[in-house]
Amino acid sequence: MLGAVETIVLEQGIEAVTIRAAAKAIGVSHAAAFRHFTDKRALLTAFATQCAGELAEYMEHEVAGQIDPQIAFYRAGVGYMRFALDRPGAFRTVFRDALIDTADKDYCAAMARLELLLLGGTPQSERKELPLPALLAWGATHGLATLAADGALNDLPPSSRSIEGLAAALALLRKSLG
Repeated sequence: MLGAVETIVLEQGIEAVTIRAAAKAIGVSHAAAFRHFTDKRALLTAFATQCAGELAEYMEHEVAGQIDPQIAFYRAGVGYMRFALDRPGAFRTVFRDALIDTADKDYCAAMARLELLLLGGTPQSERKELPLPALLAWGATHGLATLAADGALNDLPPSSRSIEGLAAALALLRKSLG
């Protein structure tokens, strides 16, 4: 059913997601789907949780084997943007707090895993303050990823909107942050 949600988000937007539409897309009755999801919020929360985990996997894949923490942090950003380009519907859903249950324990666990990657690897419980370079890097990465996922970069030359072009822009940020 969650695969159907991704298709609906990609083709029609997140607002078009309903339990009935997702059930119809996979050929089951909406009554059967209601046994698994009580409402649209529960369905979108499950989907966002899955997507957050998959986003973390993309980032972890890019970081694998990196010893230098600065390069690992940069590579995590490349994974973030790669996910946005490969899975724009999934990417759009992860941070839609108004539509999901942000107190859901599984969603919170998935977001905590993401936060470790996004903010430099220090658990929130051990942070005395938010590392501002990490916040700036996340903001820039998220902005580029969102522009790419939403198609706003489609008028740019292919080399500028490719993962390589976006990674080059991130590399400039990495250099400026030292």
